[in-house]
Amino acid sequence: MVVPKHRGTKNELLKKAKPKLLNKFRRLNHLYHIQDLRSKKLVRMRLNKEQCALYFKEKTLKEKYGKVWHIILKARQIWFTTYKLAEKLDKCLFYRDTNAIIVAHDREKAEEIFQRLKLMYERIPDVIVTKNGKWRKPIPKYDNKREYYFPSMNSRIKITLDARSGSPTDAHFTEVAFYKKLKEILRGALPALEFSNLTMETTANGMNEFHALWQNNHEKIWSQFATTFVPWWTSDDYESDLLPGEKVSLPKELEHLKKRLKLSDRKLKRYIAKYKDDPQGTLQEYPSEPGDAFIFSGKPFYPLEVVRSILPIVWEKDEEIEWLIRYIRTPEADAVFGLDFAEWLDHGDESVMRVRNRKWELICSYQGNREPWKEMCDVVDHVYKQGITWTILPERNNHWHTFLYASKDYSRYGDIITYQMKQKKDSDKVYDKIGRDTNSVTRPMMLDEHKEMIKNGTIDADQELIDQMYTFVVRNKKPQAEEDCHDDVVMADAICCQGFKEESKVRTMPEWWQGQWMTRVKEEKPFTPGSYKEKLKKKYKSSIMEIDEDELDE
Repeated sequence: MVVPKHRGTKNELLKKAKPKLLNKFRRLNHLYHIQDLRSKKLVRMRLNKEQCALYFKEKTLKEKYGKVWHIILKARQIWFTTYKLAEKLDKCLFYRDTNAIIVAHDREKAEEIFQRLKLMYERIPDVIVTKNGKWRKPIPKYDNKREYYFPSMNSRIKITLDARSGSPTDAHFTEVAFYKKLKEILRGALPALEFSNLTMETTANGMNEFHALWQNNHEKIWSQFATTFVPWWTSDDYESDLLPGEKVSLPKELEHLKKRLKLSDRKLKRYIAKYKDDPQGTLQEYPSEPGDAFIFSGKPFYPLEVVRSILPIVWEKDEEIEWLIRYIRTPEADAVFGLDFAEWLDHGDESVMRVRNRKWELICSYQGNREPWKEMCDVVDHVYKQGITWTILPERNNHWHTFLYASKDYSRYGDIITYQMKQKKDSDKVYDKIGRDTNSVTRPMMLDEHKEMIKNGTIDADQELIDQMYTFVVRNKKPQAEEDCHDDVVMADAICCQGFKEESKVRTMPEWWQGQWMTRVKEEKPFTPGSYKEKLKKKYKSSIMEIDEDELDE
């Protein structure tokens, strides 16, 4: 940090300088000027409570991780870009070797931000007299091309459209939901920002690449970015005066604003006035919760007024299994495990385990996409060792057979649900078919029952389930995830809720393994269904496992 020019060491100068000039928080509240939105006059910037909360959160992130990587989803007119502009300018004026960039989403916005920057700089006094000397404002070498460079500090601040501008020490991306090809931009920019501070803030802009970025990081224990959601109702500006005795009535879909969020009638009056004119636009630009911010192309499958009213249950991270989440409650011994297996890819849905007890309470949840045939067995076995016995209900799909084959190596692996199927339509001979088919008949029935349990409050929900229920819609007459969204948690939870209905069909895993399955599989070879061998090899471009196509009749 740079202080008034005096003779002596840096530490000695720091002790002599006036504390107000050294305190960054004080400088941000006293040194910079902005144009007031209402009066259009120049006023001294005072951080509002949302900006103060952002200042202290990022200070905590910096202390904890050594850098700040932060995504902010917000309502309109919270003024985070203005705050970040003052913060970056402050770093350039008081800290050496700062290279700050602010990336705008279009040329017009970039020019507007630069004019605000010029205003802030020009209104700073050329000399500030302190108790022990004078501080002189650094003089820029040039201020063209939307850039200030301060030679005495070797610092610069630039407003740009190119996210790959050199190697910045600090970067702020504005309105990232409006970037075209966001994934491509981040792919080029993030390597240069690996050890830098990066903040991205935006209002929502529909179901686009930013939505996927937000979903992959929001309240995830393995996230790349910290996330912050700033709803409209935190701001004191969003209020309207009430007439004597006036009470605000809400439509059914907004009743959660009063019942759960406990918002005042003054705030609700302002919000309802906007909502009546443009319901979808108001939800997107003035969201109360993250799910409100994204407009869907399909009709929501789960009633949004019910989803919004759900209070997510409290969770904690398991100490041994990396991506296993346990919920703060005393688990009952008897439970059902719903398992939904996904492809072994770095993108797309994940393999999910959901565990509920006989009270329909969620005990634990797991999401992962690495070697599901082995890792999922380890997770289930770990939960069993915590004192929970189970019934297993796996979804039958192209990837679950490897999980079953791996499970034979575990000494105690619970019970598995089987279904008796006829070998042929005109035959009385039956055989056991394990797991649950989610076909065109059973899938809608299962999802309808799950929706009713959500509506009736029969089952609780965590934030992962709530987030996916927001984006689970009816498209082309089929309930499914919105484009570029996921439904793995919804499907696994729906499968889990079917478990206690199917208890009469339970077979013990060891009995089943010693029976018909092991007579058809050679124990010495790993196995994936033979009919999928070439398909899998082509899809994953590598031999995942050696397969003998004669081992299994599909």
